[in-house]
Amino acid sequence: MFNKDLLKLICQYYDVEADEVTNAPRGTTTIIKVRDIYFWILSRNRHLSHYEIAKLGKRERSSVTCSLRRTKSRIQTDETFRSEVMAIVNATSRKEFAV
Repeated sequence: MFNKDLLKLICQYYDVEADEVTNAPRGTTTIIKVRDIYFWILSRNRHLSHYEIAKLGKRERSSVTCSLRRTKSRIQTDETFRSEVMAIVNATSRKEFAV
């Protein structure tokens, strides 16, 4: 199951638990960052719809849409964040799931 492996990889990168990402109603800044990156990769690289992502992330479709907008904007303006996201994307393309 690729989507669970992806979430585990991102959680490992940021040292958070996967359950916190999908089950926490709000979460810390780090959990929100992990969730945003997870949703962005699912949308961008796996071509899932907002509804499909919402179901996987246990969120409303509108929350996914907001998350994707926020992530796109942050990737464009924050070099450090963009580097982190690209490192994760590269790890997934090389299938480096060391979890």
